[in-house]
Amino acid sequence: MHGLKVRVIRHRRTVTPYKDGIHDKHKGQVLRVDNSRRTCCVQLLEGRLSVLKSISWDHLEPVQPRKYEKVKVIKGEFRGRLGELCWTNENDGLVRFMETSEYKFVNMVDLAKYLGNKM
Repeated sequence: MHGLKVRVIRHRRTVTPYKDGIHDKHKGQVLRVDNSRRTCCVQLLEGRLSVLKSISWDHLEPVQPRKYEKVKVIKGEFRGRLGELCWTNENDGLVRFMETSEYKFVNMVDLAKYLGNKM
């Protein structure tokens, strides 16, 4: 999840807001991940810039990329790979993977916008 652009949402199961909803729908970049606690440290990108030091994964959703943006595959066969979204329709995206320059079709729900500097 490191480097992903995410949106703060209400908890997936309980629908409770994070910190009384003051960050609802704000977008940020994942800086660190704590897999054992299922939390992230997120730098907010909008409004008052701040860091959410320990926000549950259940309060975050990945931001879908647009054409020509950097992407990271977050699930499926190509999980963890970085690339560029070259083409898209409502279901699939054509991704050019950086390390091999090969093109593959990937389901759009398996992709997230990538803001990290590792490419």
